[in-house]
Amino acid sequence: MKLHILGCSGWIPGKNETSCFMIEHKNRLIILDMGTGISNLCKYKETLSKYDEVSIILSHYHLDHTIGIIYLLPYVKEKKLVIHGPGKPYYTMGTEGYLTELLRTEFFSRPLLKIAKQVECRDYTADGFKIGDIEIGIKEQIHSAPSFQISIDKKLIYATDTAFVPSLFKEDNSGAVLLHECWETSDTGNSKHSSLPMLIEGLSKKNFKKIILIHQNPEWTDEDYENIKNQTEKTVFSLGEDGTKFEI
Repeated sequence: MKLHILGCSGWIPGKNETSCFMIEHKNRLIILDMGTGISNLCKYKETLSKYDEVSIILSHYHLDHTIGIIYLLPYVKEKKLVIHGPGKPYYTMGTEGYLTELLRTEFFSRPLLKIAKQVECRDYTADGFKIGDIEIGIKEQIHSAPSFQISIDKKLIYATDTAFVPSLFKEDNSGAVLLHECWETSDTGNSKHSSLPMLIEGLSKKNFKKIILIHQNPEWTDEDYENIKNQTEKTVFSLGEDGTKFEI
């Protein structure tokens, strides 16, 4: 499995673009969320050329995770595009409904079903689903709108836009890589996002191969980055950075 970080900021682009991660696994190309990081696909044309189908999995519908759909056309216009997102009972509409609204003609010139050569939208639930023979696990998180943890063959776990929920990490995670949001450098009691002290206390003994901090706060200062460095030194934690590649 190859992981390419395209966007690991939250809310707005800053040091990095907003949420987007590309995975190559078992001859499939999967993209987790489509924030402004989708724009970095311009650097991966050779990788894209290997695949006739692209699967996108959305953790939720907030704009910093979906607005990149308007950048997607040049990279998928000759491909099949399958977009998976949460539907009922968590939301009043399904994936196609929300993305169709986002791409109304008042907002964008090309409708959803014309973004690629062929477009399919599929709603998922906490039962999970498969992409080919790849197992996709889904767990509901705590956020201002329903958001979902996504795992890929239990090798890569993606948890963004969530308060830290220890009960979601009870399984054996040996050898897995975790992408987990980190919004606060100190524990402020935020009930919708995670802080670094919470993550260090709750995840240090969970046997992850690597924990990459994502959905980073674009308002972090140099002092915040120094604080993070001091807290994560000699641990499995590291800050995500756009353009980084990992072999899992």
